[in-house]
Amino acid sequence: MVSVTIFKGAAIKVLSEAGKPLHIEEITKRAIVGGHLKTNSKIPSKTMWRAITDDIKKSAESKFVKVAPSTYKLRHLDPNPVDPENEILDLPATVTVETDSFATNIENNPMRAMQIATAGEYRVMSEMLLRGYGADKVMFDDGVDIYARKNGRPFEIQVKTSTVKNGRHVVVIRKKSFERKHGPQMYYVFVLRDENDELDFVTFSSKDLKKMIKSGDMKEYTIKSESQPRYQASLFKKDDKVFLGKQDVTQSRSDWDF
Repeated sequence: MVSVTIFKGAAIKVLSEAGKPLHIEEITKRAIVGGHLKTNSKIPSKTMWRAITDDIKKSAESKFVKVAPSTYKLRHLDPNPVDPENEILDLPATVTVETDSFATNIENNPMRAMQIATAGEYRVMSEMLLRGYGADKVMFDDGVDIYARKNGRPFEIQVKTSTVKNGRHVVVIRKKSFERKHGPQMYYVFVLRDENDELDFVTFSSKDLKKMIKSGDMKEYTIKSESQPRYQASLFKKDDKVFLGKQDVTQSRSDWDF
């Protein structure tokens, strides 16, 4: 039987890689899929939950912090579920930045940030259903939020919801996730959310984003404490047009014809 110490170590690795709070079921799934944990337990998430909660109870300096029911983050990481790094708008092509350069989360409330991200995913799914797609929310986020299909064609959708600051919307995609999910059926929907909670949608294929990365309109950077490269897209609206970097992407606005 695998000891709770090994479960705890696996949880630390998973949460460190994720850089955001995760539900206990997601922590367990990622630990097993990522090779951090091997177990024959019929309910490994229960052992994972016990390993984390016991650590929290036994030590005021526990590496884990509970942020919602059965949802945990690492104490040393800024709670940032949807990666709204709105302060970093004009990066060079590749850069390493300190974590304190970032807005830590939406309104300093990780639960609010998580709610906004989830709301964006369901809004996108609703739009797709209204347009004749079959769409299902993915239980465990592995770089895909929605599985969809239409006219016999399958689609994988990653939803990224932004907030606006200084007139720009910032969306961040982890490089590892992007490179793993870049097939012809993979699409990204950027949900542009402003201060009045009004939403706009901009859709891209993974091929579109590859071009943006190559042109430098999407920037690559690394948070020093994590050493995990990310891509950042900075979007803004002007005269009823939408721009990503220097590129006019208005044609991708509310374009649901994948």
